Amino acid sequence: MDRRAFGVVNFPRPRGKTRMPMEPLTKALQSTLGVRIQAKRKWLFGRKHHSFLFMGEQVQICLLENGDATFDLGLVDDEIRETLLEHLRTSLEFEGR
Repeated sequence: MDRRAFGVVNFPRPRGKTRMPMEPLTKALQSTLGVRIQAKRKWLFGRKHHSFLFMGEQVQICLLENGDATFDLGLVDDEIRETLLEHLRTSLEFEGR
């Protein structure tokens, strides 16, 4: 079992783009999960880190070096992870991704 991939949700970047645009992803997550995406800088001039709070758990959205967006649910409670994944599976916003 690959522990690095356990609970990781990956959103590949669209063809022809160098990175995943955050606006469509944040709109889809906000409408599907009913959450508010926060963008904060950890350092004064650092890049923004996006996260959201779902059922009391903080979930970080990471942009990978290859441009894909991902969030790791490996550290989130099992019930919350299953609820979040079920919302994503049944959502029309993420159909075909």
